[in-house]
Amino acid sequence: MSTRTLQKYERGKAQPRFDMVVRMAEIYGCDLYAFLCSRRAGGMTGYRYVPVRVRSFRPDCSCVYGILVRKLEGERTVALTVIPGLSPDKEAVHRFAEWCGREQLDPARLPEAIRAAFPDTVKTP
Repeated sequence: MSTRTLQKYERGKAQPRFDMVVRMAEIYGCDLYAFLCSRRAGGMTGYRYVPVRVRSFRPDCSCVYGILVRKLEGERTVALTVIPGLSPDKEAVHRFAEWCGREQLDPARLPEAIRAAFPDTVKTP
């Protein structure tokens, strides 16, 4: 696929064949359903989940890790949220952020996913 063809897809000036959509989902490493649902008029829309280090004031731990949630429309960030203090386990938070991004988890479902992923560190009311 040429760069020009990909640019036409991104701007909505052309539509890829289904077999090309399947290949693109494989290349981008995302679920085909998530890939298809991420298309909106005016470009790509989706969520990016990034692990972040947060300074902790807890005496037993100098830092904890949380996630930064960005809602993207095309190349622009249109919303930004930080969920601090998920866990002192850097790798666990990294895996969770990767899973959220891969699944394109709706931020409205994030509290439920956090409780499931970090049952010992997140207190539920």
